[in-house]
Amino acid sequence: MTGTSQATPIVAGGAALLRQQHPDWTWQQVKAQLVTTADAHPTSMSWTVGGGRLDLAQATSQTLSADKASLDFGLFRHPDEAPRSKAVTLSNDGDEPVSVALVDEVLAENGAAAPDDAVIASPATFTVPAHGTASSTVTFDPGLVADGSWHGSLTVAAGEQALVRLPFGAHDEEERYDVHLRAIDRVGEPVASGLVTMVNGDTGGYANVALDAEGAARVRLPPGHWSALSRIVTPARGGVPETFTIAGTTELDVSADTTYVVDAREAEQVRAPTVYRTGTEVVLSGLSWARRGPSSGITDFAGFTAEEIAQGRVFVATGPPVEHGLFEAVARWTLQPTGEVGPADPGVYELLLPRPAFSAALWPQLSPKDLHDMARVDNHFAAVSQPGEYVTGRGYFTEKTRTALITFRPLDVPQHRVELVTAAPDVYWRQCLRLPTLDRFLLASLCDPDHRTYDRAERAESTWAVGLHPAVVQTRRSATTMYVQTGLSDGPHSGALVDGFDREQTNVTLFRDGELVGERAGVSGSFTVPKGPATYRVEQVLTIDPADLAAPARARTVWEFGSDGPVPGGPSQVHPPLLSLDYRPDVDDLGAAKARRALRLDLRVGHHADADRKPAIAAATVSYSTDAGASWRQAPGRRVGDGRYVITVPGHALVSGDSISLRARASDADGNSIDQTLVGTIPVR
Repeated sequence: MTGTSQATPIVAGGAALLRQQHPDWTWQQVKAQLVTTADAHPTSMSWTVGGGRLDLAQATSQTLSADKASLDFGLFRHPDEAPRSKAVTLSNDGDEPVSVALVDEVLAENGAAAPDDAVIASPATFTVPAHGTASSTVTFDPGLVADGSWHGSLTVAAGEQALVRLPFGAHDEEERYDVHLRAIDRVGEPVASGLVTMVNGDTGGYANVALDAEGAARVRLPPGHWSALSRIVTPARGGVPETFTIAGTTELDVSADTTYVVDAREAEQVRAPTVYRTGTEVVLSGLSWARRGPSSGITDFAGFTAEEIAQGRVFVATGPPVEHGLFEAVARWTLQPTGEVGPADPGVYELLLPRPAFSAALWPQLSPKDLHDMARVDNHFAAVSQPGEYVTGRGYFTEKTRTALITFRPLDVPQHRVELVTAAPDVYWRQCLRLPTLDRFLLASLCDPDHRTYDRAERAESTWAVGLHPAVVQTRRSATTMYVQTGLSDGPHSGALVDGFDREQTNVTLFRDGELVGERAGVSGSFTVPKGPATYRVEQVLTIDPADLAAPARARTVWEFGSDGPVPGGPSQVHPPLLSLDYRPDVDDLGAAKARRALRLDLRVGHHADADRKPAIAAATVSYSTDAGASWRQAPGRRVGDGRYVITVPGHALVSGDSISLRARASDADGNSIDQTLVGTIPVR
């Protein structure tokens, strides 16, 4: 038993003994005696431990007592610097007079001592007569100390013996001002129990200010240039639908007591962007905003439905850019054409628009030049288990705020779609595709390796969910542990498998210099390893139940790699050079090869994206099997570049209704290698 659970009954018992000893004492006298006779804590402040540790022997035997438990001078509100005084009266129940001296020890929170004349006791020495009282006046002058909290004690001593010790406390408020806030909605009614978020652009400090039932609040803030923004919902009334408003100001000068009204009626309607000579509709929309000082601040986000935008129910308080600190407003839009879309026409417009202020530039009219400057991404989405509705999403952030968000929406798969994407050096994107099982549970999310920017007018292609195979999605080694997480990859994209779907067998095993380190059930494992260089082998076996995928997927992968581990003075974690594969098979949108036609693999061998070292690829071979791995034949292949190979499975091996199994082996110049077997990985139709 520790803490208050232990202290409470002990101190209560001490108080009971004092009451028994002094039945005429008030509770205030009992408290004062317990606190002022306590043993001071050697390092902690009186703000946190009060008088210190209970000393019941001194409390019950001492004849000298004080009339108060502490010297609490309270808060000196800025700009109040007037000295304050408190009288301390000592009572002597003994038969002899006691001569005492009053000595103060007052410290700032950083341990700096207060000036000698900041705390004055008058008189500082005097005699308390037997069975009598004597008083001294203690004065604290906040004008002589720095702003902030001050703590310590006033000790009453007789010679070298401390008889009474009163904890001292005072807070000399830093420069602060009263800010009176009031918020009203779009029909002029007070925003009861609302919230105003305020951020100081000079420092990054912030305050979430709760409004009362009348839509008002008062907050004490340091000087600065503050944003004061509130999310205001105006209820539907009189046939007018409910509206949402980001109301307030991005820069309010607080250099004196200030009154500000957050008025939703001053906001401007948010409208859908338009595309030159193309009818479009909103699919996704949202606004984020960030207000920051030199090193900290707040980012907020609000998402809206297409109906809310179309019905004119979203508003934002527009204004000029801030002059102090950083403010950035970012509009996120997904638009799609309302008419027919040709094979080469954009099917989606993905917009991410950072602006220095809330303004109409967040919902632009896209000109021909704007469209030309956007990146064009040709996405090919294949089906994993069966055609149907998948989910795709784009993560995004901007260079200034670097707060990553992601939005998802349904996608019919298989599908080829041209997407126009905002291309700018300060706009980052990361696309993902969620893979469902046959019963529509999430199997895994394939994602780009990291967020990326697009160059102006860049042209890019991306093929999803073709040639799926197990891969390492995360690996790291510290001085004492090796962590490995496996998942699925189609080559350019990868993601961890989601726990919860049926797996007949999944495990990860680690060997060090040929000796077993450990085995973990599931798709990841953390292993304890000794320091120093060694050769490691990771083995992963994965069998996905046929109920999850249209065809059984059995795979065994072995990675061998050298790792020296972290070195003194370097990073605490390193990323070993595990190899990766990208098969890129020439299959249809359902992942099937055509019977009696040679199957081409554009094999690419590399290393995990996070690997600290990436030696040159030395060799790679692929074998194929038509009998579920019972026998193997090496497929013809040739090297066509660094880590790139063209592999051909002969057409006579592809029989309709069967499936092709693959075994790939590759190594790099340092001897790191991968050996992967995929049984029944490509159906033949």
